[in-house]
Amino acid sequence: MHYSNAGYSIVSHLAEVAAGKPYEKLMHELVFGPLRMHSALFGVPGESGSPGGKGQLMGYTVAKNGYQPYVIHEPQWAATQTAAGGGLSMTIKDLLTFAEYNLDGLRGHVTLMSADNFNVLHKLVGRDRYGCGWIEVRGVTREPYQGHNGTDGTFRSEMALWPEKNLAIVSIANAGARSDPPPPQQAVIAIYNRFDRAAKG
Repeated sequence: MHYSNAGYSIVSHLAEVAAGKPYEKLMHELVFGPLRMHSALFGVPGESGSPGGKGQLMGYTVAKNGYQPYVIHEPQWAATQTAAGGGLSMTIKDLLTFAEYNLDGLRGHVTLMSADNFNVLHKLVGRDRYGCGWIEVRGVTREPYQGHNGTDGTFRSEMALWPEKNLAIVSIANAGARSDPPPPQQAVIAIYNRFDRAAKG
């Protein structure tokens, strides 16, 4: 397995050719609309003219003098983030909706696609236990979880799923990480630990 945002961008273009529609429209028709993820937009928050820009917080990067506001402008970097490669903005509530959709599917309640296709997305293979964007994360919580995270160097998000516990946790930060684990994963760990203690009574 080799990590590649460009690979997801190529697949999104194949979907456009097959459907005869832009990838963004397909996402709204097939995913965001049915799941009622009404805040989901393609664009970088904080950038003038961006679909996700108006009224949104800026992203911050780590600099010598602390955190500095920063908007991605590099065309080559942005090209790898088109469509399925990234550049998607939404509220944390809608991100949780997406995580819950995947959690329900892992618990056998698949919608929007066939169970076979869903299982391909979440089938973890190889030494890295990686699926189609999903990875098995071990060693940070008492039980491993299936998760996905992403960052553009400023914004950072984390999703974590424990199907056997019927638990999904999401976290977002608008600043690059100075720590390992980064703040969104620290939040996931803290919430999981609280849930785990409560479950033990």
